[in-house]
Amino acid sequence: MPSTSPQAVTPPTTLSKTCARPFSPKLGSVPYYTGPLFDAHFHMPSSRGLAEMMSQKHGGETTSDPVLGKDVTLEEILCFFNKEEVKGAIGFYALDPTSLGDTLEVARNIKEESLGSIALFLMPITLDAEKLDSLHQSNAGLFKGYGELGFYDVWLKPLTPSDPKLFNIYKVAKKHGLIVMMHPDAGQKSNIETALQNNPGVNFLLHGFQAENYIADLIDRYPNVYFSIDSAVLYPMMGLFMSGPKEVFISRFEQEFDSMLSQNISKWKGTIERYPNRFMWGTDRGVKWHYNEEISILFEEFARAFIARLDLSVQENYAYKNAEGLLQKR
Repeated sequence: MPSTSPQAVTPPTTLSKTCARPFSPKLGSVPYYTGPLFDAHFHMPSSRGLAEMMSQKHGGETTSDPVLGKDVTLEEILCFFNKEEVKGAIGFYALDPTSLGDTLEVARNIKEESLGSIALFLMPITLDAEKLDSLHQSNAGLFKGYGELGFYDVWLKPLTPSDPKLFNIYKVAKKHGLIVMMHPDAGQKSNIETALQNNPGVNFLLHGFQAENYIADLIDRYPNVYFSIDSAVLYPMMGLFMSGPKEVFISRFEQEFDSMLSQNISKWKGTIERYPNRFMWGTDRGVKWHYNEEISILFEEFARAFIARLDLSVQENYAYKNAEGLLQKR
């Protein structure tokens, strides 16, 4: 589909007229990709109870993680998707161990209200494979994968992707047809290879700057690995993407739009075109100020500018088809 050809996208749910906006780029230059998008890396806001628990774990400090229903509602999230012409998303969702039944009910509501356009990935509260197996049996079809498994995070250290505890999780993933999404830590390429080699029946979705320099090599040799080139990879801006503040991020983003676009095209265009079915787009939304109209507009414009500079034959693959195709694999 040509970059300049508009295409209507069916909204995931019935939304008000305020949940639409014309695409009006301000920072870059034509062409722009104008077709549908699929966000392959989206953090669902947590429950209030889980946010409070994480705050206690961090010494009572207020975290930047948004709370569903307080900082942003599901309707607002779907509204952003509609405005950005995002037809679906992989949404990472954490269960609150102190209120498991309630957060499972919220997960069911997310699936229902989004008409299934948000594919929920479970962020495990335990690495007990037997308990996770039981959870999936009791909630068949609710979750499409595990993730994000952040091996850089204190929760998973000192484990690696090839740890025996994780191999038990991969067995559960294979049994229930789940994708495993991970963010490896530095120096874990060999551990990932071990996981890929020994779990050919499991599809692995990776992201993160720690893996970007060797992901093409893994993709070349293993058919069960995929990679999302999302905001944390495209424009980390020395940590501003996660730490903000929003105003500083916006200012820098606008000033550096063209240079970031040029650098990323030089870095990724050839690789995406060499493996047209293995890369996908995502935002990595996850902190409070990411769920903001100004930020939404910036994310969309950069995505459409980046995609338009890929070869026409791979634009739709990267924009949405690869993510949809991965979710359909068993």
